[in-house]
Amino acid sequence: MMKRRDFIKLLGGALGAVTLTSCGGRSSSDEAPIAPIPNGYTFYKVLSSGDDLPGGNTLGAIPGTVMINNMKEVYFYGMDQTNTNGFYEVQVDFGGSRPKVVQTRKVVREGDELKDKKVVSQINMGDMNNQGSFAATIQTDDNLSSLYLEREKQGLEPIAGLRTTLPGGGGKFGGIFGDMDLHDNNAIMIVSHFSPSDAAQGYQGLFYLSGGEVNQQGRIVASTRDPIPGADGFLTGIGLIDMHDNGNYVMQAYGSGTGQLMQAATSAGIMDAVASSMLISGNAMDPFSKVLKSSSPTLKLTRKSVGRDDVTVGEIKYGPRIGATNNAAYVDQMNDNHQVLNYNGKRVVEVGSTTPLGNTVVSLSAPVVGSDGLLYCQASTDKGLELMVYNGPELRTILSKDDNVDGSVLRSFFFGFMPDQVDSSGRIVLTGDFEDGSTSIVIGIPI
Repeated sequence: MMKRRDFIKLLGGALGAVTLTSCGGRSSSDEAPIAPIPNGYTFYKVLSSGDDLPGGNTLGAIPGTVMINNMKEVYFYGMDQTNTNGFYEVQVDFGGSRPKVVQTRKVVREGDELKDKKVVSQINMGDMNNQGSFAATIQTDDNLSSLYLEREKQGLEPIAGLRTTLPGGGGKFGGIFGDMDLHDNNAIMIVSHFSPSDAAQGYQGLFYLSGGEVNQQGRIVASTRDPIPGADGFLTGIGLIDMHDNGNYVMQAYGSGTGQLMQAATSAGIMDAVASSMLISGNAMDPFSKVLKSSSPTLKLTRKSVGRDDVTVGEIKYGPRIGATNNAAYVDQMNDNHQVLNYNGKRVVEVGSTTPLGNTVVSLSAPVVGSDGLLYCQASTDKGLELMVYNGPELRTILSKDDNVDGSVLRSFFFGFMPDQVDSSGRIVLTGDFEDGSTSIVIGIPI
């Protein structure tokens, strides 16, 4: 008897480049869907290794960082034939029978001279928004890192760097920047070291910059001086973040766990038990909005947190995501070998469970939340990679290893590196490696 996976592939091949979504791996008639899952997707290569880049260069490699916005623009981090890295913007026309590249623009490349006359040594982080702005943290030839923002395709301008006054005053930025998110209206949330005016030592903080400016409308959202919400102890570090509308955010953070709980967790095989990780959500405008969403087993929870059903337990190792409805999506690391993907406090899929194609999940990557609330996640299985979509009652596979994309067999793909990999029309962007040796930016269009 033909297996379901083989039937879907055979039918997809008969329809050309169309990949039908698999039958749901889970279903509950009592749970209303967040949004309908499309019947299928058509996947296309839009840019591949060996294609031309601006300035007479050739695309050599695409490490995996790729994003799409609602202006039909794709941003990606790529390496050219000289092993020089840069961010590029691709304008895509979706009006024809297949997506077509209209123009490719260099945004910033190693070796470029910026408006402040500094030369780019390394691009540490980049993000774009739905107005076509681009922000990046860049290390320059003076061995300092700074935050830059490009508005209206007019080039990168410095926003914050070493000794820049903090928003609202009260201290100075340090020279070490971490994760960063650029949202609509050029609002920026960024992790940075800083020195407050009232303390001799430095701290790490999460900052909100309204309109992409360091001014009185900005603020310190969290810092390593803060108590952990819903648990004993203080924050000791801030990791990966994601921000959505109206300043709602999720934050991977670290804290000081109790000795007895850390010893028990280490004995149970919990990873990095000494640096107790957690997930916190909140709103940048409200300092009292911080809520604990997930906690390391090494942290001692307050009575209020213990009584909450939506607080999960596990270490946070990947970037958390937040959707338009303020629902958090994240992967809990339960021990060295077990991971669980949670969405709004509910388990979606975990290591050892079965995918809609009937394969066993081996590991999970960071999820992506669409503007309609659909959750997308990449899973590594015993048969290869699968890209799945979840809407509450259903989980479906929409792409997997060995699928055919534009006549090439997909060997592997990279999805979830960035939170902006699905636009408001449900179009998906990812990086794919193929059996013919090529690497391509791939766009999936729902049908």
